[in-house]
Order: sequence, then C-alpha cells, then structure tokens
Amino acid sequence: MFLYHIFLPLPIVLQNVKIMKKTCFTITTLLTIFIISLLLFTSNSVIAQISYGGLPLSYSVKLKKLIPFELMKNVDVNKLLLEDTINTQLKGKPLRFAKKINVNFNTENSGVWDTLPNGNKIWRLGVKSNGAYSIGITFNKYYLPPGSNFFVYNVNKSQLLGAFTNKNNKQSQVLSISPVKGDAIIIEYNEPKNVAFKPLISLNQVAHDYKGIFNYLNTKDGQYGLSGDCNVDINCDEGLEWQKEKHSVCRIIINNTELCTGALVNNTNNDGKPYLLTANHCIGSESLAEKSIFYFNYENLSCNDTIDPNPISSSIQSLSGAYLKATKNDTAGQLDFSLVELSTQPPLSYKPYYSGWNNTSLPAMKTVCIHHPQGDAKKICKDNDYPVVDTYTGYDANSHWKIINWELGTTEGGSSGAPLFNETHHIVGNLTGGEATCEYPYNDFFAKLSNSWSDYSDYSQQLKHWLDPNNSGVSSLNGYEPTSDEPTDIISLSNFNEGDTATLYIANAGGYLAGNNAFGDLAKAEYYDSTSYGYRNVITGVYIYFGVATGNKSNVSFSIWNDNNGAPGKIIGTATKPISSIVTDVNGNNNTYVEFANPVAITGSFYAGVILPQEAGDSLAIVTNTQYNAKINTAWEMNYLEQWMPFNSDNSWGIALNQAIWPVVGYVSTSIDNLPKEKTDVNVYPNPSSENVFVDISNINKQSDIYVFNNFGTLVKKIDKNKINNNLVKINFNEHPAGLYLIQIISDKSKIVKKVLIVK
Repeated sequence: MFLYHIFLPLPIVLQNVKIMKKTCFTITTLLTIFIISLLLFTSNSVIAQISYGGLPLSYSVKLKKLIPFELMKNVDVNKLLLEDTINTQLKGKPLRFAKKINVNFNTENSGVWDTLPNGNKIWRLGVKSNGAYSIGITFNKYYLPPGSNFFVYNVNKSQLLGAFTNKNNKQSQVLSISPVKGDAIIIEYNEPKNVAFKPLISLNQVAHDYKGIFNYLNTKDGQYGLSGDCNVDINCDEGLEWQKEKHSVCRIIINNTELCTGALVNNTNNDGKPYLLTANHCIGSESLAEKSIFYFNYENLSCNDTIDPNPISSSIQSLSGAYLKATKNDTAGQLDFSLVELSTQPPLSYKPYYSGWNNTSLPAMKTVCIHHPQGDAKKICKDNDYPVVDTYTGYDANSHWKIINWELGTTEGGSSGAPLFNETHHIVGNLTGGEATCEYPYNDFFAKLSNSWSDYSDYSQQLKHWLDPNNSGVSSLNGYEPTSDEPTDIISLSNFNEGDTATLYIANAGGYLAGNNAFGDLAKAEYYDSTSYGYRNVITGVYIYFGVATGNKSNVSFSIWNDNNGAPGKIIGTATKPISSIVTDVNGNNNTYVEFANPVAITGSFYAGVILPQEAGDSLAIVTNTQYNAKINTAWEMNYLEQWMPFNSDNSWGIALNQAIWPVVGYVSTSIDNLPKEKTDVNVYPNPSSENVFVDISNINKQSDIYVFNNFGTLVKKIDKNKINNNLVKINFNEHPAGLYLIQIISDKSKIVKKVLIVK
C-alpha cells in the first residue's frame, strides 16, 4: 500500500533544462512485500568478477604521458611470517598470504588521463609495493557506464585481467579483483566518447602478497600443489561418488589476503538462490562478504595429474562479492558459521550444485570433507567412523562435531569453512579448526549445522530462516542441480531497493517526469541485464506501477528494446493494453501486468518500458523511487526529438531514479523462434478461483509437464507428464496464499504460459 503524502512544491532547478516538484509516498504492505521478494532474486543485476576479454587500448596506441606509480609503505615480512606460524598452529583462522594496505586512489586524485584523436579516453594508474610477489586490489567504488572497459595487468604484461565492464557493476559498488603477479601493476580504464555518465572508480585497498604464491612450482595459480602429500584429488577414485557435491564447493579469497573454503547450499524452495555456507572466522562481517572472491571448479583434470600441473582455470569461473545473511559471534554466544548470498547466481557454465543438508543432532555413520587445503586444487578426505559431539575452544558448548581420525587425507589452513557431509551426502557441519595434519590426522572440529540451524532466534543468527523459508520443518533436504534441460524459476527483475520511497515527480511546466509531460517525451524505459542470472533467456511479461493513467483513446505499448551500445535500440517485443484498462492506485493495492503473446528472447542486457500515448487527453505516469535511493543510469527517456537519454544526464532531467517497471524473466531450453505455435490454446478455469483450478489440455500435446510459479517467481508445484492420466488436470491452491500465479505447460515442442488469480 502507498501512503500518499503531498510535499510542499519546492522546485528543484536542474542542470540546463527541466524543473520539477515531487509527490512522494512510502512503500508498505503489497509493494514492500513485492520488492523484498524481488530483492531476494535481484540484489544485483550483473555478474561480478567475470571478465569479458579484449585488450586495453594502450596495447595498440602510442601514448605520450607516463604512468604515475603510487608507492606503498614497506611491509614487515618477518613479523607477518611469525604471526602466521602461530596462527597455523591454531588452525582456527583463515590462511593468510597477503598484507592489506589502505589507500585512497581515484580518477580525480591519481593516475593520468589521455584523450585519443577520436575522442576516446584512457585513464591509467600504477601501483607498486616493493617486494610483493603479487598484488590484489579492492575498489570501494566501482560503477562504469555502458561501453567502457577496465583492465588490470602487470608491468611486463605477462598477466592481464579483464575486460571488466558495466556488467560488473554491483549495488554495493564494491569489487575485488584477483591478485596479479609482480610487485607493480597497472590499472587502466578505457572510455568511449560521449558516455552516459562519469565512472565511479575508487581504489581503497591494496594487498601485498608476501609469501610468493605465484612462484611456487612456477604454476599459473600459485596455490596449486601447496597442500600436504596425503591429500587426495577430488577426481581420484575416492571422489567418484562425490562428483555432484564437488560442484558446490568453492575456494574463497577474502579481502585479497586470506584463503578459505565454502559450499553452495540448497533451500526448501529448491530455487537456486545462491546461498553459500562457510565459517564465521572466514567471513564474519558484511564488509568481508563484499570483498570476497569465490572460485568454482578449481580442481585437477584427473587424479594426481602430472602431465599438466595446472588445474582447470578458476579465474574465469569466479564471482566477486556477497551479502551476509546470518552469522553468530558476540558476547551472548559464538557459533562458527556464516551464510552469505553471492552477488549473483553462478551461471550454468559453472555447473553449480546446491548441496543438501541435515539439521538433526544425530551423528553421521561416516563423513567426508571436500575442501581447498592451502588454497590448493580441490581435495577430499574421509572418516569411516562416526564423529562425536565436543566443544571447540571459544565457541558454545557442544556445538561441534569432532573427527577423531581421518582415514584419508587431512584438512589444512585454507580448508576453514569447508562442508562436512554425512553418508547420505547431506551437509552436517563446516570446518572450524583442529590439530589434524598429514603426519597426525586426528582431532578436527566442524561447527554443527544442527546448532547453527536455530540455537538463536534472531534471523541474522540462524540458518533456519534462510534455508527453510517456507517453514516446512523438514529435518533434511536433498541437493539441487539446475540444468539446461529443464525450465527454471521465473523471477521479476527490479532496480528498486528495499525500503525505497516511491515518488511521482511532476514537472512544473506540466505533466510528469516519468510519463507524458509538456516537453513531449515519447517513451520511458528501464535497463536490465539478463546475464546476471546466467540461464534466463526469455521475458514473459512486465509489471508496472502507474501513478496516473487518464483518457480512453490510446492503446499503450509495453515494449522491450535491445541494447544498442549502452542505450535502448530496436524494439524486440511488444504487447498492448487500452489505457482505460491500466490500473492506477496511489495506495499501492494494484499494479498493471501485461503478458507477451510469445516469450521475448533475450541474450544479455535489455530495456523494458512503455511508449507513451500521444492522443489529446490521454496521459500516463510511472511511479519511481527518489534520487537519493536510486541506482544511476537505469532510467531512460525518449525525448520529442526521438533521442534516448538517461534521466541523470545533463541533457535530460539531471536526476537519478528507478522506474517501477519489473520484467518477468525465465528460461526455455529451445530457441523461442524454433518453438512451433500450438494451433489451439489450453483452457484454465475457473479464473479467478479460491481453491481448485482445472487445466484442460485436451487440444494439445498430452506429454507436457506443468509448472506453477507464484508472483515472486518461486516454483510451488510441478506435475510430471508421466503422472497426467487424463485431459483435465486439477491443481489445488488450498495451501497457497492469494495472489497471481503463472502456469506453464511445457512439452518438447512448445510452451504455453497462463496466469490465474487466486482469491481467499
């Protein structure tokens, strides 16, 4: 519900052009619930840390200006190594390999700019830390305009990371980049002429590698081969039964200075929400979560591979940044677990697997740990006996499983946070520490998942709220493996943030900033990027909250535009509604939904919005959030000259905001263009309904699976085709709340999507 408040009409004079006042109302009830649910899926709109190839411009053009290098303070290596010796003995801390150095370098106070004859610009900055074997960097502000590129490389150009682009932008604006070999690196930003906005590039941390990890064994990844000789590769015979679970385990570089292990975990919605379990002593704060890099599939191609000592490259299968959801370590109690949500969903190319769990306190018959000892390629260790309940120093009493003796392998520094599996392949704990080594494989301690589950009632201090979001009460859950062979959940994308204030900006000259106005604007659109969800390749519809819809002459076009070099390009999908049918409600009780007759195929970034009515007396206005809460460069308008401009540019309104336009995206395994159209439709009735809905499939392919998704994109029911015995399929909604549901009827040849309204 929107609570409508009229603010005094304080005119805001913007750069160059449009002057306006604003009408605001806060989001509660329906809109709040909807946005919170969307944020669970869309907390970030792009894939972070993934690089997109290419070379810096400086590699191909001759520049006259010299690169200025910022020199770091000297690092006391002997002192650090002594501290590490003590910490290694404790084995309850992450494995440190670098020293953090705080800095403040940005495009305004550091580096050098070059302008090329064609108007393109290059900014370069050198960073040098004497004696470092490699240098890692973290940006507290990273937000690039479309079309620009960003690279990091060493002085002799033997190692290059990038290009990083606007697809690496995140809501937090924090980006950590993997270490680059050498004691001097170069940061380079390439900017095309006439970008939509100035970049945000601010470097606040440099990590000085003092252990020489890139020199060990002269391998591509310096941690390869560093673990003890007793450790066994995950792709040896001992790991054959664990080939699914291994894809949940990843290596973590925290703050570009420390190494740990973590694992993707499933939740009772089975929706692939990218939750990852690790230890509190690895990631114990939101800041550390934001500055962590998660590496998937860092493992040897085969058992004890000696032909090619370099494991599968993990640098191209990594994600940067996460959000801390739950942990517990304070004066009122201490449990060594942390649950984070990765900044984006691992794409299918990573072969992600979300491991199942068991939250009971019953001991396993035997256990397995999959981990990255010393940050090495993925290993497996086994204990053929049951673990015992014990207390680990500093943590709550009896909150750990104690492994008395490893029969195979051991854990080491860098293994911290690794999952402990029981004999049914369910996670029952995560590694805190212990005494075990190759020479003495005894006494390792894993934080019990049964204690982390709900020992503490606060949502931020338990796993239960997050891993059992529908409060099913189940004690164990199997793993989840998303594949390209089955449709995945439908979700709605939003650029709104939780708690945003919704606003209807009004132009003093007449009309609405996000709608028809006296300046003759023709269309409004909002930017999204489907690649942040890896395997969602279609748009099925669009939700829009309208503040105003007057008149009865026009048919309003709801449109999808492709991305043309950082601006809306060609229309690739359209659906229409009479303006008289558009729902408006300043109290926020209703939105307007339009469904595309055929799903719109997308491959990356796109724009969703409306073409404004031009008939006299007809007018639209879209709800937005305020400039104080907005992500920049998402909202666009087409002015009367048919030119697209971002709202926050000097030539447009000069204000950052996000429009309440929420495209619904999903996945189909076959190209939309190749899906034959059904000659006849299915009938879904009654609609609306209070309990039972019938799907009549008498006129289509009977070999069809039926999927039901709620309004927030969660799969709530699936009816397998081999269980459909007649032409009339009954779906019971008695256990589900009122709201809009999407029903997908999918065969190997076609897909039909219907919506049904459930009322209580």
